[in-house]
Amino acid sequence: MSAPNILLAYLSPETVLPVTSIVAAIAGGSMLLTRRLIRLLVRCFRGALRRPQRTAGASKPHFQSPDGVLAP
Repeated sequence: MSAPNILLAYLSPETVLPVTSIVAAIAGGSMLLTRRLIRLLVRCFRGALRRPQRTAGASKPHFQSPDGVLAP
């Protein structure tokens, strides 16, 4: 009679809980980082696709002197 090629092992909570804690920490960290990373990428793409805005040239000074004449 040949033995089956299956490994039968008992995984107790003392061995499984540290592994699940590490997996949960990695999953939580990746969710936080991917949220910020996706937000950063979206802002970069929006900024790259946005047309440059034209600025109007100043036709006269933005301030006026009381007598209407500019000081030298």
